[in-house]
Amino acid sequence: MYQVFLGACIVLGGVAGYIGSVGKSCAAEAPSTAPSLTTPSMAPLILSSVAVPSMAPSAASEAPEADALVNKGVALFQQGRLDGALALFNQVILKFGKAEILPLRVAVAKALFNSGLILNKQGRLEDALATFNEVVNKFGTSEALPLREVVAASLVNKAIMLFRVQRTTEAMAVSQELIHKFDKAKELPFREVVAWALYNNGLVFEKAEHWDQAVASFNDVIHRFEDAPEPVFRAVVAESFVNKAIALYKLGQWDQTVETCDEIVFRFSGDQGPFFTGLVAWARNWVTILRHNGW
Repeated sequence: MYQVFLGACIVLGGVAGYIGSVGKSCAAEAPSTAPSLTTPSMAPLILSSVAVPSMAPSAASEAPEADALVNKGVALFQQGRLDGALALFNQVILKFGKAEILPLRVAVAKALFNSGLILNKQGRLEDALATFNEVVNKFGTSEALPLREVVAASLVNKAIMLFRVQRTTEAMAVSQELIHKFDKAKELPFREVVAWALYNNGLVFEKAEHWDQAVASFNDVIHRFEDAPEPVFRAVVAESFVNKAIALYKLGQWDQTVETCDEIVFRFSGDQGPFFTGLVAWARNWVTILRHNGW
């Protein structure tokens, strides 16, 4: 099972990657006491082997071979030997691409996913996007958790790649696909992906100065995840409140801006750590400034 931590580390198949930043939030416009808030996004993620459940003897003999090829490709990928890694992943895809046994399907999905990362690293963006599309088309309807994880990771990375080259409309469509596919999921990784997509949409609306839509996106994050006990959701809810306050300010809705900042102080003043301390200080500072100006 992979884990997605907004602003932290992700792990899938035992190989770690990191969540990076697509673009800064509008909180940069706030007073200097504001915490630095960035768009949570999944950086390149390398996928290796999975445990193989019981299966028929013929499949049992093939699964270790597929896993060994994937793992060797991962090792080459990590060493920067991209052509060699890509050749091994292609070997997995060609040899096991039509397999129906779950462990082999997972190996193929991971080979495709890692191929997409390599192609993007080589500057072949369209080929990378097509490869992620192949993952989604081939495995997108599967109910098997390992395949759903690779599909989610493929969509996240596809969205990030599109955002980074300013193909915002396409990227937003991919974010909506993520939300649609995993909106009802109960597993924590998929809920985190939905939170990421919704929050990221809000930041994109802010960047485009579509303030009403930004407020709606941040409200969606807040309403969906404000009662979630996991720390990652508390952080993204807090960031959503901050960016909602900024969007309301841009709309000239001063009273609601003050109310939102007061809500930040009320909700998060008891939370520990520099992130929440800075965020609460930011909100208090803004309230002071707004009220000083008669708002």
